Amino acid sequence: MSQKASHDGGADLGTQPSRFAPLGVVGFRWLVSAQLVSEIGDWAARVALQLLVLERTGNAALSALVIAVSLAPWIGLGQVLASIGDRYPRRTVLIVCDLSRAIIFLIIAAVEVPTGVVLLLAFLAGCFDPPFEASRSALIPQLVGTSIYGHALALSAYVSNLGLLSGYVLGGGLSGWLGPRGALLVNAATFVLSSFLVSRLPNEAGNPLRRPDVRAAVRFILSDRVVLSSVVVYGLVAFFGMSVEGIAAPYGVDELALSNAGVGLLLAMVPAGTIVGTLAMRADGSDRRLLRLSGLAALLAGGLALPVFWLELTGLLPFVGFFGIGISFAASIPTNTAAGRRIPDEIRASTFGILQGVVVGAHALGAATGGLVANRISLDFAATLGAATILSLGLLILLVTPVLTPEQDWRVREN
Repeated sequence: MSQKASHDGGADLGTQPSRFAPLGVVGFRWLVSAQLVSEIGDWAARVALQLLVLERTGNAALSALVIAVSLAPWIGLGQVLASIGDRYPRRTVLIVCDLSRAIIFLIIAAVEVPTGVVLLLAFLAGCFDPPFEASRSALIPQLVGTSIYGHALALSAYVSNLGLLSGYVLGGGLSGWLGPRGALLVNAATFVLSSFLVSRLPNEAGNPLRRPDVRAAVRFILSDRVVLSSVVVYGLVAFFGMSVEGIAAPYGVDELALSNAGVGLLLAMVPAGTIVGTLAMRADGSDRRLLRLSGLAALLAGGLALPVFWLELTGLLPFVGFFGIGISFAASIPTNTAAGRRIPDEIRASTFGILQGVVVGAHALGAATGGLVANRISLDFAATLGAATILSLGLLILLVTPVLTPEQDWRVREN
């Protein structure tokens, strides 16, 4: 019996599987292990690149632009690149993406290049994110089945944010110890390790089912109210959350006078908040319940962060503010669960690519917007504006959710 069948066969409305049940699937363990290493390398690189650009230019907007350009391929190109996961074996796609990013960051680390070239290479490295993330996301239900998909998605999110947190700390620490270029050299090695872990996935993992149809994926998203509502809800939260996270590095340097290692710790507060927020919610139940959870996450995040930035509090309290911003990103778990369990497998990677393209595009635009506001007005104003808008979004989501979603539980509806 395949791993997928062993879990699908046990789907029972009266059974409540453990949230750690997906770890019983060998392929899923290899996948999340590779994900952890890859996430650490990816975000350590972004910290190192931000500090490298800030060190060279002293410009907060250019520093935030590093995040924006690394995420920019998701806008437009992302949908096409992500569909590669429906055309070729997904395990192969993951390995190629990891090794390509390793080469790019090795070039930045080994060769002294102008700031403009650094930004260009950051964009090029970002081009491998859509096929990697879409293929990884499409592999999860393929490996674990549908009955524990929500738990698998939550565990994947824990791992993602643990990698984000570790990457921020590692990127800041290594940049302080070895310099930003030395940190990038270590980062290149993490992608090589990730590719090895991916190679341990079962041979059948990721065999394509048919030629991808991006138009079919678009039609499906537009025709499904829950999927469309989920991506709009989280896209808005992600935009304003990243408008604050994107200025964390210059905020730490200019407002708090932190060292590179201190900046890494400040950045790490965001994924720490996301991990805590994710652990506090159970990603199952009706679509309405899931979207309400996303609204509560945004409401709590804004309520915690807004007083810190509005009153310009100092000491350890700014760390609490960025921790609060991190809680808003936990809204991705209920929205992704509501959307992901409805997507047909034959268009799964293409659909994930479109959904993630919208969200990551929101990240990129949010980071660029936060940097521009900080540069034109002030860092405190940009952070306050982002936190206040997240709080308002939380209230709005709670108010409109009954209109957007049916009450019926998805498991009852499917049966």
